[in-house]
Amino acid sequence: MMKKLDPSLVAGIVVMLMLAVLAFALLPSLAGLIDRDNDRQVQSITDTINKTLVQCYALEGTYPPDLDYLTKHYGLILDETKYFYQYNVVAANVPPDVWVAKR
Repeated sequence: MMKKLDPSLVAGIVVMLMLAVLAFALLPSLAGLIDRDNDRQVQSITDTINKTLVQCYALEGTYPPDLDYLTKHYGLILDETKYFYQYNVVAANVPPDVWVAKR
C-alpha cells in the first residue's frame, strides 16, 4: 500500500522549485546591472581625471607629466586597489590619453 504525500509538503517543494527557477532566471539581469554600474564608475573616474587635466592646463599652460602630479597639486584621489590607470603623454601641449579599468 502506497502512502499518500502530505499536500503541504508537495506545495512547499513546488514553491521552492519555482523560487530556484526564478533566481536562476534573474541572475543574468543582475550581472548586467552590475556591469553597467561598473562601466558608469569607470566613465565617471575618467571624466574626473580629464576635467582635472584641463584645469591644470588652464592654470599652468601644460599638461601634467603623470597622474601623481594631479594627486599632489590638484587633490585628485585615485584608488589603485580597485582600478588600473594608464596615462600616456604625447607632448606638454597635447591632451594625454587616459585609460581606466576596474581590477
